[in-house]
Amino acid sequence: MRRFALTSFFLFSILQVFTIHPLTLHAATVPSTSGEVSPAADPNFYIFLCFGQSNMEGAAAPEAQDLEGVSERFLLMPAVDDEARHRTAGEWCVARPPLCRPHTGLTPADYFGRTLTEVLPSHIRVGVVHVAVGGIHIEGFMPDSIERYARTAPEWMKNILKAYDNDPYARLIQLARRAQQDGVIKGVLMHQGESNTGDPGWAGKVQQVYDRLLGDLGLVPEQVPLLVGEVVQANGEGRCISANKQINALPNTIHTAHVVSSTGCSNGPDKLHFDAEGYRTLGRRYGHLMLKLLGYDVQQPTDVHGGSSAVGDHGQQPETEFVMQLRVNIDAPQKHDGCTRIPITGGTFSGPDLHGIVLPGGADHQVHKGKLTLLEAKYKIQTHDGTVINVTNPGVVYAGETIYFKATPRFDVDQESPYAWLSHACYICSPAPAGPGQVVLNVWKVK
Repeated sequence: MRRFALTSFFLFSILQVFTIHPLTLHAATVPSTSGEVSPAADPNFYIFLCFGQSNMEGAAAPEAQDLEGVSERFLLMPAVDDEARHRTAGEWCVARPPLCRPHTGLTPADYFGRTLTEVLPSHIRVGVVHVAVGGIHIEGFMPDSIERYARTAPEWMKNILKAYDNDPYARLIQLARRAQQDGVIKGVLMHQGESNTGDPGWAGKVQQVYDRLLGDLGLVPEQVPLLVGEVVQANGEGRCISANKQINALPNTIHTAHVVSSTGCSNGPDKLHFDAEGYRTLGRRYGHLMLKLLGYDVQQPTDVHGGSSAVGDHGQQPETEFVMQLRVNIDAPQKHDGCTRIPITGGTFSGPDLHGIVLPGGADHQVHKGKLTLLEAKYKIQTHDGTVINVTNPGVVYAGETIYFKATPRFDVDQESPYAWLSHACYICSPAPAGPGQVVLNVWKVK
């Protein structure tokens, strides 16, 4: 399985410059919930595509706790109409279960979305597009084989396929394109493999589906990772448990694939499907992994009763609070005598209490010592109301088995300004996915 820390998902942004910095988090506009096309895609509306077979479809009935407390920031673009819930295919709605189709159950996507909205800043919204068919082989999502697959499918599956016009992949792409008008696709969640247990060609077929999906939507794999969940284990008695071997080997075929463990996830009596609690646990694990890939340090609870997080004589572990996310535009690196200077040409920043622009004229200075790179970026940011803040951001990148990249920004602010509080604390930051010519950082205050 892939190690957490900084995985290959960050290599795209880190290796292009080995530097520090930024992403836009302007005040988010509310994504369209009426089916109308928004004037422009909102970079703070994170969209995830979900597909698979019965465990993604949902085989456990939602319980009372699953129907309550769903954030208004967690949205679903239904793949089919649901008159009873006043849902129309292709129109955003709050993501209360069932997410897949009427009469389906709880899915990993439910608590994936809940976990993200609990951790992400309040101006970031999460949307899911969800297409799943119980019992389907991966061939059912391959455009070149779906017509034949649909003709030979069992009668009970044919009724499900009809809900997607006999082409679940085409429905997923259709909705994804519509969703791209409102937000930015950040990842793909898959739970499939039971029906392909023992198929030596499964990984290659998954790669075909993933590559085709990215190509059809104009996406870059390093910016849209594939998260794949293990199947039911049932204490070693899972009916398809041997599929986990091929699932865990998938990152060897798809370098941006990451596996979500099902160890300890409870299951139903059939030892094939998770029960409601199992879906909650698995969904949270999808969420925690995605948050790490997005650059967020997920704090796991150390005391379920809310007690101190102190460990032995080491004192209490510091807590952090999200402050801002930056997107800095950069120019081509300038190299000389083992050092690199990367000009900063502009950018934007935003957080719960401030937003503004990155001023051109700064630079990131890097000294390379083998696998170790020492960084120090110096630049200025300007808030929306005109306050200029000097930023100095020293950091470390170490290219070992995984890439370690952290920095400790300092903010020099006029003590008479409304932003003087920025200079009254220590901060830490880490990278998030970035496009060409940009570097993205999430910044937390150490409380």
